[in-house]
Amino acid sequence: MRVRGDGSSAAMAAAREELARRLELVTRVMLRPMASPMPIGFVGLAATVVVASMNLGWISSSQAHQVAIVLIAFVFPLQAVTSIFGVLTRDGVAGTAMAILAGTWLTVGLVMLTSPLDRRARRSASS
Repeated sequence: MRVRGDGSSAAMAAAREELARRLELVTRVMLRPMASPMPIGFVGLAATVVVASMNLGWISSSQAHQVAIVLIAFVFPLQAVTSIFGVLTRDGVAGTAMAILAGTWLTVGLVMLTSPLDRRARRSASS
């Protein structure tokens, strides 16, 4: 509908209604409000303490398989989910960083799980 230059209020109201009708037909993008998933990912970083404790001797080397299971069953899924939600919240840096950390912890866990115990661990496990 074209509005003439006569400035009648009825014509302006009709034009506004037509505009409102057309805007209703426009495609809309709906975003879900989500908080940052980073705190969940940082809980997964507590694995650093567990692995460092084992390297410092606070946790026996004979328990390497248990540490590996913790990394695979707890840390990897936490950081993988954080990565997915990081991408969903449009935080590419967080999503990428947590994906790299998830892959790293999964790899470390699998290596620890499939590696044989060293001599020192065998001695402490047998005693």
